[in-house]
Amino acid sequence: MSDEFQLSEQLLKDVKEALQSHDSRTKDDMVAAQYLSALTGFILAHQQMAPPKKREILGDLNGFAEHVLNQIEQQVIPPPPPPPTQEAFGVWKPGDS
Repeated sequence: MSDEFQLSEQLLKDVKEALQSHDSRTKDDMVAAQYLSALTGFILAHQQMAPPKKREILGDLNGFAEHVLNQIEQQVIPPPPPPPTQEAFGVWKPGDS
């Protein structure tokens, strides 16, 4: 589903600049993320629908955010390399340190 959206570094930069013009603390990405979450709640709160429906939509949006997180992590963050192999030698006996 996130493939349908045009997510990009430029979009993120533009949004962050807009947030920073409102509150300089949003230079911290976690503060910016809090603003985006708060805006989601703000938008939903102003919708003309029953509160249970708003909460259902909020749950769907949270799930969608998690889906995007997982998808981007798979694309951007390579898996860690395997640990280097080490050859074993000698004989271990109980009591040896």
